[in-house]
Amino acid sequence: MSVELKKSYTGHPYVPYWTFAEYSERFKDFFSMELRDGVLMVKHHEFQQPDKSACWQYGLHKGWGQLFKLIGQDPEIEVLIISGTGEKWLDINIQDAIKLKEVEEKNPVTFVEEMYPMYRDGSDLVFNTVFDLHIPTIGIINGPAPGHTEFPLLMDITLMADDAVIQDPHFSAGYVPGDGQHLINHFLGGYKTANYLAYFGKALSAETALKLNLVNEVHTRSNIWDRAWELAELIMKQPRHIRRMTHDLIREPLREEINRYFEAQFALEWWGCAHKAGIKGQDNFAHMQTIVTRDKNDIQ
Repeated sequence: MSVELKKSYTGHPYVPYWTFAEYSERFKDFFSMELRDGVLMVKHHEFQQPDKSACWQYGLHKGWGQLFKLIGQDPEIEVLIISGTGEKWLDINIQDAIKLKEVEEKNPVTFVEEMYPMYRDGSDLVFNTVFDLHIPTIGIINGPAPGHTEFPLLMDITLMADDAVIQDPHFSAGYVPGDGQHLINHFLGGYKTANYLAYFGKALSAETALKLNLVNEVHTRSNIWDRAWELAELIMKQPRHIRRMTHDLIREPLREEINRYFEAQFALEWWGCAHKAGIKGQDNFAHMQTIVTRDKNDIQ
């Protein structure tokens, strides 16, 4: 489906929007993209390794926010599906975490100076997801992760692999849980559920997440991507204006929640980080290292 937006009805030209060909090429080191008849599937992956599950790092932290904005301005995209690659939604690189901790302890001034760009990028990741996409969206939690399932949960519809978990490891690792995961857990799962997950780092199984209405469907990994395409095709059966206005209608409560709480909560997370700068021994990396291979007693 192609929507011509190069000139107005009166013949005046527009600033050209980024095309799929342009941004899929520009972002290919971090994201693989497939476009089928207006439906776009985006999978993040390890840097320059499109077949490997991504480790959470600053390239993705900045990249998702940028990409959501470009997709939102592209009139040829009608439905968006986001997912991880392979067996995990995200992985974690402990060596990167250790390097970050070393900067935090040994170069606290540098660490604090870099906090505002991180705060801005992290804010854009959430705000651009919620406010800049005006099309139906589907999120896929395709496997375990050390957190950061907030943006597939921020999609209109969320599918979850049967071995995946939803968790918020921040407090257990010595950080304030303010980057959006706790907020969406609270919005979808309720006050007590989100509090328990925040304080104790517990993980919700796919079965429990479905019962608590955090996700819509649970599937095996072998079927989950096909199911997302199937749902997108069903959505595409309705006219364009109905699809887009329905999305905007159902997003209103979430937009209100994000607008009311997120920026202050995220600022509290970074305030906590600034307070820790230069102080040794306050992070529990052993907890983060084992978080995706949990004991069964640690999964609800």
